[in-house]
Order: sequence, then structure tokens, then C-alpha cells
Amino acid sequence: MKTDKRTQLLKILSDASQSISSAALANMLGTSERTVRNYIKAINEEGKAVITSSREGYRLESHTASLDTLPNEAESRVWKVLSDLLTSKEGVNAFDEAEALYVSSSTILNTVIPQVKEIAKEYDLRIESQKYQFYLRGSEQNRRKMIGSLAVRNTYGFFNSKDALEQLFPSQDIDGIMQELFTTCQESKLFLNDFALNNLLIHILVILIRLNIGNELDDKEPPISVDELLASSQDREDIVNLADMISANFEQKYSIRIPERDYKQILMLIALSVEHETVDIQCVISPEFIHNVASILSMMSQRYCTPEFDNDYILQFSLHMYYAQQRCAFHISYPNPIALQFKKDYAPVYDMAVYFAHRFAQIYHIEVNEDEIAFIAFHIGSYLENNKQSREHATCVVIVESYHMLARQLIHEINVAFANQIIVKEVLPLNRYLNRQPECDLVLTTLPLGIQHPHMVQISPILTKANCESIRAQLSSISTERELARAHQFLQSLLHKELYFRNVSLSDAAAYIHFMGEQCVKHGYAKEEFVHAAKGLEFTNVFVVGLEEDLFPSSLSKDNPRAVEEERRLFYVAITRAEQNCVLSYAKSRYRNGKTDMCTPSRFLKDIDAKYLDMPSDAGASDAFASARERYGRPAFASPFRQPRAVEDDFVSPVKQAAQRQGHLTKLKNTMESSFSAAPATDLSGLHVGSKVRHDRFGEGEIVSIEGEGGNAKATVAFDHFGQKQLLLKFAKLTMLND
Repeated sequence: MKTDKRTQLLKILSDASQSISSAALANMLGTSERTVRNYIKAINEEGKAVITSSREGYRLESHTASLDTLPNEAESRVWKVLSDLLTSKEGVNAFDEAEALYVSSSTILNTVIPQVKEIAKEYDLRIESQKYQFYLRGSEQNRRKMIGSLAVRNTYGFFNSKDALEQLFPSQDIDGIMQELFTTCQESKLFLNDFALNNLLIHILVILIRLNIGNELDDKEPPISVDELLASSQDREDIVNLADMISANFEQKYSIRIPERDYKQILMLIALSVEHETVDIQCVISPEFIHNVASILSMMSQRYCTPEFDNDYILQFSLHMYYAQQRCAFHISYPNPIALQFKKDYAPVYDMAVYFAHRFAQIYHIEVNEDEIAFIAFHIGSYLENNKQSREHATCVVIVESYHMLARQLIHEINVAFANQIIVKEVLPLNRYLNRQPECDLVLTTLPLGIQHPHMVQISPILTKANCESIRAQLSSISTERELARAHQFLQSLLHKELYFRNVSLSDAAAYIHFMGEQCVKHGYAKEEFVHAAKGLEFTNVFVVGLEEDLFPSSLSKDNPRAVEEERRLFYVAITRAEQNCVLSYAKSRYRNGKTDMCTPSRFLKDIDAKYLDMPSDAGASDAFASARERYGRPAFASPFRQPRAVEDDFVSPVKQAAQRQGHLTKLKNTMESSFSAAPATDLSGLHVGSKVRHDRFGEGEIVSIEGEGGNAKATVAFDHFGQKQLLLKFAKLTMLND
């Protein structure tokens, strides 16, 4: 947390051995003496410290809080304005708040109020203004929800629940109320764990605080019904008795009359906080509910590739979700102080919890908030961690002489030294082990064995350091073998014999990819979309722009032949994405850094036969290319960055290879003039149903049917390896085979 001026002031006084004048303090803090006096007044009023003054200056007499727990100025302002908005029905005035906080009105208007608005928005509350007067609008239920959440979540990072409530409601006896509630709950027959008790106390405390300043639940709030909830509870009588005790105690001690609606809410809070140390879960929860939870967990396991959840865990988790479903159904907020931290530190597990909560909410038509999702994540994460540990533990059999005390001591030493690594499965004398030889990962023996085991360590009856090192080496080996086994199992799940083929002859790599994709679809291992994704996206028209030196290839690559070749391959990938037309372009000049630079065409363009390019004479490329040819004795459009080695004389770039294979590149000028006209239509004169044809991608096939005429003619072809395809003949470029 950023240290503010008041914290600095306290630190200075705390370190000082004598009084310090206001002038000296102002000089050290870089502020005025008046501001120093205001700081000291505020600190004394907060009760966090006692600073006395004398002729010599100021002195720190007592200090009841850590310097790190003191709020900074900005946070205190937001907290103060929130407090005033919650306790005042007439609203707050910007100028009054500015005066109370020793800041300007613009600070209140431009900094504090916007932060307060953001906090209010989270709880469906809003800040309305009239001139310089501000009001908090929204339901009483949402106001209480905001107070409870701010208190429990430690919104500002330095208050505990009690301190937060004291800051919001400085006139209330927070400590007394909490102590009274705690004592009353402790006297009841109900069992509440510490976390549930704390949340219950905060909720009830908020109710009592709001009632004490005259804020009851709105009449427009939906009526609270707890009959069904209490009817299903085995502690109905004790719950009612505790609610009655709370009502009676506070009416007597604080003269607070608890209305019927608030009384019912207290009943509901208690009912949803009660836990049982021992309970027959299947008597409390319906089999259908358990089945739904188990089904969602199973779907989650498949989606996230986690181990399946065992039955014991499913039952315990179902109990948690039963109470969570009730809390959500009755719109009871159960703030989770670790929600934000859990989301940040355990994002994958939190994502699983979001998935589970979404499915669960769909079934039971409820809204699961972030606090409940964090609880779900905690339960799931705990199980996965425990499961991981159990899978990582090595099972061990210990062979030791039949000296009971010695064996007991040895096992104790093993458990202490390898508590999180080894599970001792059995302790056997030598003869019993030789007769049965139980399965285990590791054998520890105090006697030499006449048999072999992949992981065996002979140890002393009293475990030595050398023994421990040998055991750790074997455990490391076991761990490696397990990882390899899991990897092997995973790979096996991906490999299927029906996807192995021999003697398949196709035209190019794309055809092979398409063939394998079709087979995956055929056998149900993939969907149709997978085939297209596997071969890479293709488009009717592709535009490659910026083909200039220092841009493509980059200026960072031009002095590195390897890097240039990598970018050349990238260029090849770009132009081969085109199904019909590929347009290449470069700029003659670019405006960079406040000046115009003349551009040189990319060296990649010279990998393409010149007859397919329209290169203006003033482009500046001809001279550059000519000089390169002259320097290295290379033919036109050869790379000036390749050294004149004999081994490279036969080099053909991937771009040129593509041009040679396709053979239908068109100059840009001609392409523009024809407005992307289609390639010459296939000669249809000899084609008929039953004709044998070859396609560049799909291989050989037979024409099944022909539809349409002229340029719109389509043919359905049954290919040997790709099934039936419908092709537009003017683009298909089919080669007729001898009938």
C-alpha cells in the first residue's frame, strides 16, 4: 500500500526521541504547518494514536495500530462519504464533505464521488445528484448487501470486519453488539463453524445497525417465506429459539424493535448457517439432487480432463451444493473473503467452478454469485489436490525382522522422512514376503533378498542419511516412470489403427491432409470443420501488401540470411492461401518519422518470374536488382543475399516452386483489367457421365452427373479417396483419362 502523509507523520514521531515542532514536521512532509495540524487532529479523532502538543512541539504518546493498517487519505475519503450516504436520508453535500475531509470540493466531485458510484453500481445502487447534493438510491436489501460485503471482503485491504463497520457507523456500539451476538449464539444448541458464525454475525449486525438508524426493509421487497426452509430442517425448534433470543436481547439492551420481515430474515440466516458434524446426507438430500451434482461433475471432468470424483466426495459436495442452492434461492448473500484472491491465484480451478455453477444454475433456475462460485472452486480444488497427492505417493512394502519395537520405530522414521511421498502398504517378515510378494512401487528391506524388484533399497534397522538418499533416488525414478506411463496412455488414446494407411498416392501435401481429415470424420474422431482447419484457411482472393525492403522482409532480418529465408517461407504461406487470385503490392514511398522515404520493392518479388509482374521503371528496383546480379553473377531476380556457392546454384525458392506448380499467375495490370475474371473454362466437349478424370487435389475419380451449361456447368465426381464432390467445371481443371 502506498504510504500517505499521515502514515509518514506517525513514522517520524515514532522514531523521534523528543518532540518535533510543526514547522519541522511540515518541512519533512513537504506540506504546510496548517496541514500538519489537520493531520494530527484527524489521527487523534480516529483513536489509532495519541499525539500530544507542547511548547517543544508534537510527541507520540501511544500508538494502538500498525502503521500498515492505517488507511491512506484517498481511501478514507471514499469510506467517509459512503458512511454519510448510508446514514443520512437527506443526502450529503459536496462542500460539507470537502470541509470535513480538508480537501477541495473538486476533489470530492471529480475523484471521490466517481469511486463511490462504482462501488454502489456493484450492488444495483445508484448515486443521484441535485446541484451539489448527492443521494444513495436503491432498495434497502441492496444497501445491506453492500455493507455486509464491504465489511467481510475487506474492500480497502486494511480493515477487518469490525473495523470496517466501525468506520461506516462510528456512532454505533459495534464491539458491544458483536459480543452480544456471539454470546447468544454460543449459548444455543446449534453448531456453527467459525466461518459460518462470522458471516451470520455480520449479517445480523448489519440488520441491527440499519434498524437502529431507522431503516427497515422496504414494503416493495418480496415477502420473506421461511416455512419451507424450516420445515425441512431437523433443528427447527433450536433455530426459532435462537432468533427469539436475539430479538429479545437486543430489544431489552438496545431498545431495538425487530420487525417481522427482519425477524424472518434472521431465521433464514440461522437456518442456512447451521451445520451438522455428523449427518446422513442421503436422508437430507434427494437422490435426484445427488444425481444432478454427480452428472455435472462428470461432464466437468471430461471437459477439463480431470480424474473422476469418487462417491464419498460427491455426497459431501452435494451437501454443500444443497445449502448453496438454498442460499441462492432465498437471495441470501454469503460473502466469501477469499473470492478475489482465489480467482487470481487458482484461475484454472475457478474456471471449472464457473462451468459447474453455470450448469447447476440452469437446472435449478437460480443465479449463482461469485462468492458461491469461489466456495465451489475451493471444494473442487481441495479434492484435486488431495487426489494428486494420493496419485503421487508411492506404495511401499517394508521387510524387517520380527522385532516389534524395532519395526515400529523404523516405520515411524520412514513416515516422518517421507510423509508426503510414501504410503507404507504392509510390514512383513522375509518369509511371508517371499511367499506372497504383494504388489507395490517400492520395497524397503533390512535383509538381503534373493529376488529382483525394479525398485528395492536395502536399509539399516535405524534409518540413515545414506538410506534416505537412496530412497529418494528410487522415488524419483518411480515418478519418472509414472509420467512416461501417463504419456504413453495419453498417446495411445490418440492413435487408432483404422487411421493407418499404406500405399496412398496423392498429388500434394494438401491432398494428404484432406484425405486424413476425411477419414477422421468418417470414423467419428472429428467434425467436418476440422478438415478445413487442419489444412489452413484459404480464401478466394488474397492481398499481400507492403512488399518492400525493411518492411517485408523486416529491417531486423535483412542482415541475417536465416531470418530472411524464414520470412521468405512466410511469404510463400501467404500467397498459397489464395484459391483463385493473389494480388501483390508495394508502396513507392512512405511517410515515416516526419519525412517521406522512397521504398525499394521486396527481394521476394524477384523469386517470381518477371512475366507475372508489373514493375514500374521508376520503382527503384531495377538498378538495385541489376547491381546485385552484376555483383554475384546471378540471373535476373536471383537473391542478392545468397552467396555464390556452387551448392546453391540449383536453389529454387518455395515461392518459385509454387509458381511452377500452379503455372497460372497473372500480371496485376491484366488482372485488374479483367476484374478478376475466371481462368479459362475446362473443355467440356469430351466430358460425360462415366468419364474418368483426375483432379490436382482429390486425385482420380468418375463423373456421376453433370448439371447446367456453359460457364455454369457443374459436375458431381466420385473420387477414390475423398468421396463425392460437386465441382464448377470452369474452375475445376479436370484432366480426362482414357476411358
